Amino acid sequence: MTSEDLTSRVFEPAREYIQSALESGEITTSDDLADTLADVLHTATQKHLAKYRKPLYARDIVGRMYSTASAREYLNLTQEELDRLVEDRLILKVTDGKGRNGYPLFQFRDGAMDPDVQKIIQTLLDGNFSQWRTAIWLTIPSPEYGGKSALEYMKESPDNFAIVLSGAENDVNDLYANS
Repeated sequence: MTSEDLTSRVFEPAREYIQSALESGEITTSDDLADTLADVLHTATQKHLAKYRKPLYARDIVGRMYSTASAREYLNLTQEELDRLVEDRLILKVTDGKGRNGYPLFQFRDGAMDPDVQKIIQTLLDGNFSQWRTAIWLTIPSPEYGGKSALEYMKESPDNFAIVLSGAENDVNDLYANS
């Protein structure tokens, strides 16, 4: 994308909205309105760009993780018990490019596995999502959830958990349909 494409894509919807408001009589032209809109747009752009950071790695999206030893200690499990949970797709383990294992912290709560998160993990992994794809699916902001991640959205209410579970099931079905 060129810089001209970016600015056109950013400013054209605002220009069209302002033009429509002018044509409908909702607003009228004035120096004060022009200055105010310019200031608001400038401030909003500055705030967004100050927070914006394009993730470089999947780990940046997924967030903090326990090491194997830390996960075992947190859950008070033996290595065999932890391995069985991974095999049964009841706990999410991801492995980075250097062969290091990590257990995303988002799946733990109060010294145990979060049962709601565990159900989503199992649904996605049973549906042939990779470990990393599962972790990203849970943590990346989604328009389906009002710009929140599935994890954030499902924590808001039991109804939202059901919506996220249904979304996971639908995405698994879509994966099979496109295979």
